[in-house]
Amino acid sequence: MQIGVVREIKDKENRVSLTPEGAKTLSELGHAVRVQTGAGAGSGFNDADFRVAGAEIVDVSDAWGTELVLKIKEPLPAEYEFLDGQSVFTYFHLAGVDASLTDQLLQKQVTAIAYETVEDAEGALPLLRPMSAVAGHMAATIGSYYLAKFNHGKGILPGTILDQQYGKVLVIGDGVVGKHASKAAAALGAQVFICGRHSERIAALKQEVSQALSFILSSPDNIRQHIVDADLVIAAVLVPGARAPSLVTDEMVREMQPGSVIIDVSIDQGGCVGALIENVGFAKGVNTYRGRLTCEAAADALGLMDRYSPFLELAQTPS
Repeated sequence: MQIGVVREIKDKENRVSLTPEGAKTLSELGHAVRVQTGAGAGSGFNDADFRVAGAEIVDVSDAWGTELVLKIKEPLPAEYEFLDGQSVFTYFHLAGVDASLTDQLLQKQVTAIAYETVEDAEGALPLLRPMSAVAGHMAATIGSYYLAKFNHGKGILPGTILDQQYGKVLVIGDGVVGKHASKAAAALGAQVFICGRHSERIAALKQEVSQALSFILSSPDNIRQHIVDADLVIAAVLVPGARAPSLVTDEMVREMQPGSVIIDVSIDQGGCVGALIENVGFAKGVNTYRGRLTCEAAADALGLMDRYSPFLELAQTPS
């Protein structure tokens, strides 16, 4: 198979979808790996690293002109011209980005495989989980930074100073992002409240995060009650493939204290067909195929259920 690795053009995106080690593995398996010039620069990998690994360094057109294109973020309008019936494996978050991308994927007959909806045998999201963990840790760190007075924040330093806790952190969501954000905030010594829907998880959350963690059952009234004096609010709610629910209203934001900070981690919510048919969990990563939407949650969020068909149904029908 011809596999292309393209350079990310989204603002402040420095990741690369394949490391030289990964390129070496694919090359040894007999695949032709084409890496766009400079694709790995932001992650500390130069073109020579990929050449040594057995990859060919090519221009943008040749990287896109492969059977399978590997990316990190969804294609931007400047990249639409390169979409042409190939398979694209990346974070799409279709329910949360401009609908023009979905139109292009369908029109150009692209097989869009989204990292964020691929499932393992247990129904977990193995490709989203590590990114969610990193995002959770970063949310607490970045939030603390923007609470500083020179960033027009409240001038609060989340932490425990001389046995006194400072900084109230409200984390909305008790999934992977929420747990890692809570753990990072608790490690700083802040007062942490986590908002979730399952009270039976309290013991496990305290064990994993901190015994000092406070659990709040998720409801509009409870969120409103705690958001008014929260210094840092971290929104970490995921509905796989669909648009994230709006749990914090404009009214709630207006009631927050001046200089408070909100970090919304949910802001993004966008042939290997033989392998896709055999692996049901991986098949769930396909969002568009043969000009049809194949992720029901994304189709519903976009109001395009008339263009939805189950992937396995399409894959098992002759083209």
